[in-house]
Amino acid sequence: MNLLKKNNLNMNEKLQLAVKYYQQKKILQAQNLYLEILKLDNKNYVAHNNLGIIYISQNELEKAKISFEKAIQIKPDYIDAKNSLKIVMEKLDMINNEKKNWEQIIKKRPEKTHFIYKEFRFKKFFSNSNIEQIQKSEEQLPLLTWPLLDFLKTINLKNTELIELGSGNSTLWLSNIFKKIQSFETNKIWYETLKPKLNNNVFYNLTTLDIIYECSFNFNSKNWLLIDFAGKRTKFVKKLIEFENDKLPAQIILDNSEWYRNSAKLLKDRGYNEIPFYGFKSGENNISCSSVFLLKDNFNLEILSEFYYPKNSKKIDNNWDSLY
Repeated sequence: MNLLKKNNLNMNEKLQLAVKYYQQKKILQAQNLYLEILKLDNKNYVAHNNLGIIYISQNELEKAKISFEKAIQIKPDYIDAKNSLKIVMEKLDMINNEKKNWEQIIKKRPEKTHFIYKEFRFKKFFSNSNIEQIQKSEEQLPLLTWPLLDFLKTINLKNTELIELGSGNSTLWLSNIFKKIQSFETNKIWYETLKPKLNNNVFYNLTTLDIIYECSFNFNSKNWLLIDFAGKRTKFVKKLIEFENDKLPAQIILDNSEWYRNSAKLLKDRGYNEIPFYGFKSGENNISCSSVFLLKDNFNLEILSEFYYPKNSKKIDNNWDSLY
C-alpha cells in the first residue's frame, strides 16, 4: 500500500469515527474530529457538510452556512449540502424578520427592553463561559439555570459540604455559599487554569472518568452532589444508587437533566423526587434544565431566615398580605 492510499484510508477511518461520535451524541468529539480532518484536507466536502450539521444543532447558523457553502464549492452537485443550506438560509431569514419585529417593539416599549437588558446583563448572559474567560478573571455565573441559582441562594448551606463532579465557574460561585467543596475534574488544562483562582474551602482533585464511574466516594445524607462532568452521567448514577440511604447524598443537582432522562428515572425509582428548574444559562442561547433531586425522608432544606430578593425583583408593602 503506497503512502497516498494509506493516508486516504486513515482519513476515511477518521470520517467514520466522527460519524459514529455524532450518532452516539458525542457532539464535541465529532466536531473536534471534523476540524482535525479539515486541517489535514480542507477539500473534504463531507467533513464540511457534517460540521455544518453540528453547527445547526448548536444554533451556530452563520458557521453552518459557511460550512455548507464550502462543501458545495468543492462539490457543486452535493445535494445534501444544498438542502441543508436551504434550511439554514430560511432560518436566517426568519431571524432577520424577528430582528425587525423586535426593533419595532423596542420603539413602542423601550422600558420593557431596558428591563430585559438590565437583567440579562446582570446575569452575564452576553458573556462567554470558557477557559479564556476564567484566565482573564472575568466574572461569570455557573452554567446552571438562573432559577436554580436563585433557589440555592434561599437555602442555608453554610454548614454543608458539596461534592462537585465537573468544575468551572460553578466551583467559584458555589464556594461562597457552601462551607466546603470537594471538586473533581477530568480535564487537565481546565484543572490547571482554575486551581489558582479557587477559595480555600475548595479541595480540588484531578481525576479520570473511570474513577468517577467507579463511584468510590464517601457520601453521607447531609451532602449535596452536583453532577456536571463531561461523560456518561447515567453510568455514574447507575452505580451511585446502589448505595444505602445513609451513604447517599440526599440532595443532588443534575445539570442538563433534559438530556439525561434515564439518569432522572434511575434516581426517581431509587426514591428521589425531582424539582426541575427550567430557564436561561449565562452565555447560552437556549432554555435548559437543572434539576434538584431530593431523597424522600432523608433530605434537609433550611430556608434562610431573611427572604432572598433577586436583583431587579420588587419588594413592596402589600396590604393583601396583612393578617387583618
